[in-house]
Amino acid sequence: MIFKVGKKVVGELDKGVFKKTVIYFKHHLNSYHAWAIDEEVVKELAKQNCKEILIIDSSSKKEFKITFDDFNKHAFNINHGFGNQAACADIYWNKPISNKNQLPLF
Repeated sequence: MIFKVGKKVVGELDKGVFKKTVIYFKHHLNSYHAWAIDEEVVKELAKQNCKEILIIDSSSKKEFKITFDDFNKHAFNINHGFGNQAACADIYWNKPISNKNQLPLF
């Protein structure tokens, strides 16, 4: 299921995982050290039984994951001129998942 805000695609829900590809320096909320998702998208994800959120930085290929329940548990509301959004601080997301192409160290 494709999610749009206006005409812009913001992510896709596939097998319970909401995937959102972003450019880190443009989309990460540095002042809050958080990631945000449009409030209406979050509401629809709940209706669609979303289990996990995956944010992929298109420049570094790093991936950030959180369960949908944890996102909602720790989310706070913001509006920086792009509509109401739910944001969740970095400390609640896993550390970036290493690139799948990276070789093990040992």
